[in-house]
Amino acid sequence: MNKGSKKIEEPGGRFYILVLLIFAAVTYVLFDQLYLALAEAAAAVVLLFVSTAISRRRHRELVKYIKSVAYETEAAKDNTMMNFPLPMATFMMDSGRMVWGNQAFLLIW
Repeated sequence: MNKGSKKIEEPGGRFYILVLLIFAAVTYVLFDQLYLALAEAAAAVVLLFVSTAISRRRHRELVKYIKSVAYETEAAKDNTMMNFPLPMATFMMDSGRMVWGNQAFLLIW
């Protein structure tokens, strides 16, 4: 997946988790609260795993949606081309060989 679609899909959730980990470190260093710092770090790690799982699920759903739209578009295009009332054909430029023709073209060919 490219970086542009990643930004659309998940707008910087990992940055907030990093901030939570920094807060946990500050809690331990400045206030000497080991258990509170560990609880904060554990919560941040849990959020990281949840965020990763949600991101993967969203990515799978996005890919599934894109594939379905591409299939539906291709099917609609093929159906439109095959049932177009005017004769249509595709030829190879170098050899002049016919590659494809709709039913109306094949009737006059």
